[in-house]
Amino acid sequence: NLAMLRRAQRRFDDAEELLREVLESRRKVLNENHPSTLTTQHCLAWTYQDLDRVTEAEQEYLDVIRRRREHLGAWHPDTFTSLNNLAALYLEHKRSKDAEPLLRECLAILEHNQVTNWQLRRTQSRLGESLLRQAEQTTADDAVTAEQQRIDAQRLLLDAFQKQESAKERSERIKTVERLGA
Repeated sequence: NLAMLRRAQRRFDDAEELLREVLESRRKVLNENHPSTLTTQHCLAWTYQDLDRVTEAEQEYLDVIRRRREHLGAWHPDTFTSLNNLAALYLEHKRSKDAEPLLRECLAILEHNQVTNWQLRRTQSRLGESLLRQAEQTTADDAVTAEQQRIDAQRLLLDAFQKQESAKERSERIKTVERLGA
């Protein structure tokens, strides 16, 4: 269709406009849960993703996933495609924790459908990427926490040293005043 040609040409604004028109028409003629309508809505989400309109893409994907689960089933390849694309969106935007459960569900769908092709390898790779990013983030968070603890310990030592100095200085002042007064 023309909208997908515009996507292939990287003319995403034109593709969005066409997809919106087709989606509106399919909702009226077919209904909003028809597989063709859901495919168009999925393509619109994908186009939003390419336009870096993350919130809109996420909302469309989530709606398509919900409808596909309800009307096509959890194991349907189209459900897999929408889950996989949403996971990719999350990975693109450093949301590995959000991507992980979707990728695990994608793997379950592929296993259920006995798929052993490139889709399985790509999904496994994306799950690995998600887990690695989460581990790196945890390591980074741990490093930040350790550094903050080190800084806090230095502050406590500095405060204690300053208080100790103040006590010493006070003691010396008292001795000086006592000597002068004697």
